Amino acid sequence: TPDSIEFRFKTPTGSNQVLLAKDNEFVVRLKETNSISDNKGSVEFLISSSLGSGSVSSSEFPIYNNEFWSVGITRETGSGYDQEVTAEFDTTASIKYNLYVKQYESGRSKIVYDSATSMTMSGSTAAAGLSSSTYNGQWTASGDLYWGSTGSFGSTLGVEFTGSLQELRLWNAPLTQS
Repeated sequence: TPDSIEFRFKTPTGSNQVLLAKDNEFVVRLKETNSISDNKGSVEFLISSSLGSGSVSSSEFPIYNNEFWSVGITRETGSGYDQEVTAEFDTTASIKYNLYVKQYESGRSKIVYDSATSMTMSGSTAAAGLSSSTYNGQWTASGDLYWGSTGSFGSTLGVEFTGSLQELRLWNAPLTQS
């Protein structure tokens, strides 16, 4: 089970689109704002379980500008969230999920858009005997990853991705923003 997922995307099409889905457990999607004409939207990481769902979104950017955007999602546990999540994942621990979204402009040699957001999911429901239903268990549950497809979610959170995906990477350690 990875502790970090990293990839790049670009799309010219403004709509709610699924970038990555893992069965019915979590999804990374593009979330369109009010108007297609402004090319603005956000990237959302949503984790779901029988208890409901939790999500974290990036800032609003012109993500439908047909330029490459970098996305990173990490999970951390431990005091101050500075410890790696071990291979034997403890669903009773609180887990911090970080969502990083950036766009680099090579002509100017600088990052022009940058968002770092996070959410913490409590593992206390696992201690109450609901470990198979907790949010944190959704990340580590066995299942398939669907790149650019809605997978088991169907069309409830968006349509299949239209655009380009590259540099699909899974890491066994939580990456830092840098």
